[in-house]
Amino acid sequence: MLALPAALVAAGVLLPLVYLLSEALGADPQTLREIVWRTRNLELLGSTLALAAGVLAAGTVLALPLAYLAARTTFPRRLLAVLGVLPLAVPGYVGAYTWLAATGQGGMLDALTGLKVSAPTGFGGALMILTLFTFPYLFLNLYAGLRAADPATEEAARMLGRTPGRPSGGDGAGPAARLAGRGIAGAAARFG
Repeated sequence: MLALPAALVAAGVLLPLVYLLSEALGADPQTLREIVWRTRNLELLGSTLALAAGVLAAGTVLALPLAYLAARTTFPRRLLAVLGVLPLAVPGYVGAYTWLAATGQGGMLDALTGLKVSAPTGFGGALMILTLFTFPYLFLNLYAGLRAADPATEEAARMLGRTPGRPSGGDGAGPAARLAGRGIAGAAARFG
């Protein structure tokens, strides 16, 4: 029953790839090498990798403290959890368009309040928008990891003399650190 729709979706996904492969295999190897290794392509690859690393770092800076506060403090946990996942309610492209429409000369903020906020453009703008709309994926992984980790092991480590500023050495913080690391790795995989 689902075989025909699945085959149509597979054909739609594979058709561009098959076309690109057939064109690449039919091209002169020297020409293909010149196209792939153009300076501009390498610059774009470097920018993309820098953006991915920047979004991961900035997302971690936002998500980790929020996840810790939501999982381990007496602050209103549900409120923090909702705030942590709220950007998921808006698709990223809609959020980016909204930011562009709200800022800049003649934007909604300018029209309503007279406040001139420059539009997010370039590397910094992409970093900001992507961070704001992808950090919830990190937050969810970190929050789940911190909730699953037993706080009693950290308390026992503190009672045995571990200070919060000292790097962990298998004294109770290891499981939480591994879970948080899995959250960061999951977010990196999600971005790529």
